[in-house]
Amino acid sequence: MRDVPALGECFASVVSSLDLNDLDCLLHDLVVTTTTEPAAVIALQVVVQATVMRLQDESVNKTEVRFILGKVLFHITRNFLITKSSEIFILLLRLAVQFLREIVTSSSRPN
Repeated sequence: MRDVPALGECFASVVSSLDLNDLDCLLHDLVVTTTTEPAAVIALQVVVQATVMRLQDESVNKTEVRFILGKVLFHITRNFLITKSSEIFILLLRLAVQFLREIVTSSSRPN
């Protein structure tokens, strides 16, 4: 289990190299899977953090990244309302709270 942070960092670096269309597809697939698979919630958390970090990059279309993140937040919220698993409900709720904190923090940073 100690390799999970290193694995997360490796996954985050791969995610940060994706173009926005591929990132959108990856996020969509992960969000769909989160209704039944707790590991997908953890993977989604890594991808969301890597995506929020992209907002600091000057060459990235921030409007498009924010739109993608907005769609993900909508689906996370919907999924924690329809899931039948209490474990997934809690994981998604925590992810939504962390997601909102990340967005507020990144928005408050000077450009």
